[in-house]
Amino acid sequence: MTEKLSGLVNLPERSYWAYELHPDLTLIVLDSEDNPERQVEWLEEQLEAPAREDHRFIVAFHRPLYPSIGGHAGYRAGQDAWMPVFRRHAGRILALSGHNHALAREQVDRVTMVTSGGGGAPPYGCSQTHADTRYCRNTHGYYACDASMKCIGYTVDPETGRK
Repeated sequence: MTEKLSGLVNLPERSYWAYELHPDLTLIVLDSEDNPERQVEWLEEQLEAPAREDHRFIVAFHRPLYPSIGGHAGYRAGQDAWMPVFRRHAGRILALSGHNHALAREQVDRVTMVTSGGGGAPPYGCSQTHADTRYCRNTHGYYACDASMKCIGYTVDPETGRK
């Protein structure tokens, strides 16, 4: 993955883009700090491109849609704009976000959403868990996801950096 991502050069001027990580895996980056409605048509084109009909997608953006972690509410504009598109492609999308400080995983309408915001700031805690929460830990850490988009959260000691 590191080798593949090192090829990210000449990114488009806009703040959202797509990059093929593997012949059947595409990274899509959305901008949750910009108007999400302006990105919907482009997102649909990426997910529905005939050349990608067998692809899986990692869709990354900053603000989580349905957070279990406290600190910040769910990104309502993203729920309204992006979630209808995600639902149509459920099972092919892994949505990654940060923003809320801790580790969480939600399964919303068959779309797996992972929040990995436990990189250094004090964790917020799991005060917003809900029916779609599958995992939430008030800790520093990271996720490792395999090619089938299954993810495991690892806690990290912030003093030593060891899991």
